[in-house]
Amino acid sequence: MLCRRTEKQESILIAKKIRESIEAHAFKGVTTERISVTVSIGAVSFLDGTEGATEEDYIHCADLALYRSKAAGRNQVTHYADMAGVTS
Repeated sequence: MLCRRTEKQESILIAKKIRESIEAHAFKGVTTERISVTVSIGAVSFLDGTEGATEEDYIHCADLALYRSKAAGRNQVTHYADMAGVTS
């Protein structure tokens, strides 16, 4: 998840709300049986004027954070700054 014009903590809150909403939703398949769905999210946030990084760089960072979320047991939110030890 790419969060433009967003501080790290705000982007984490947004990602957690999305994750919780998907987990709580009653998805239904062909039958009336409820299907349990979860989502892992890798997030990166950046402010306007950030220099030296391309869109592809941000996508790559979010992708790395996603894989960290999945490795942590799925249904997780990971911000790239937390795993990389950088601030954004």
